[in-house]
Amino acid sequence: MSSSSSASSSGSSPVATFFETIWGIVVRPTETTRDLVERRPVVQGLIVLIAVGLFDGLARFIATGAEVAAYFGIESLVGGLITPGWAVIVIVANVLIAALFWVASRLLGGNASFPAILSGVCFIYSIFILNGLIRLALTPFLDIQPLVFMGELVGMAMLTWQFILYVVLVSGANGFSTERSLVAVIIPELVVWGIFSGFLAVVMSGVMERLG
Repeated sequence: MSSSSSASSSGSSPVATFFETIWGIVVRPTETTRDLVERRPVVQGLIVLIAVGLFDGLARFIATGAEVAAYFGIESLVGGLITPGWAVIVIVANVLIAALFWVASRLLGGNASFPAILSGVCFIYSIFILNGLIRLALTPFLDIQPLVFMGELVGMAMLTWQFILYVVLVSGANGFSTERSLVAVIIPELVVWGIFSGFLAVVMSGVMERLG
């Protein structure tokens, strides 16, 4: 049993274990994802998705909500929809990608359970707390293009970090080599991004048509 797993089973309270797991994703990703595969804390993982999704949605609203409202003329809707709406998107997207990771793992000969994969995917999303904090910090400086560009670079770095953690998760959950894990992660990622991009394109097209 890994040191992370031993720590989580040595009498720590559920709340302490919850935050230790979030911290472990950052500092001990391999051991922590292995522990998640063993414990499969799906409920805690969904709490992470809801909390981080709401926070990220709030950060997006504070940073750009006023501009979106002014552009589309939907001031009364923006505040009420962006924050919970983003949380819903986060939950659906992460559950979908966990399901696709599980299916891809099975097709490639893995034996990981869906709750194990889902728990790992949920807790990995906790790294985007940092992204939301940076977005909030940059909100007063949106007119300074170099800072905005740096913020975008941080966002890209977070996505890269997330991808690496996915590979670590799928590898540990199935006993895969890095190469096989890459295949099991890349294909579902392309599928989810394709669906998400298509959905946004349809929504934006509909909005633009209504605006004339």
